[in-house]
Amino acid sequence: MSYQATIKRYLRSLQSYYNDYLVSNQHTPELSFRPPLDTLFRELAVSLNGSVDIVVVLEPRNQANIGRPDWLIHDRSTLGVYGYIEAKGYPRPRLT
Repeated sequence: MSYQATIKRYLRSLQSYYNDYLVSNQHTPELSFRPPLDTLFRELAVSLNGSVDIVVVLEPRNQANIGRPDWLIHDRSTLGVYGYIEAKGYPRPRLT
């Protein structure tokens, strides 16, 4: 799948979650967008590397001195770390 199609699907999914967040007033800002973001990271990891050895870990254990990131992306075979991702919630818009 193309990167453009992956990003478009992510943005549509995020918009759906965001609309639910606004309407229900039950979602926490940070957690309400994690499912579409997690899917995006997993799809991009496979398409960028082309390997099934890339692992995307949601809520990994503490990572030495950097604390606990929201995602860890690493290689299953070599255990090489591609990166850590920390996500923050979007602010609730003020209606005027």
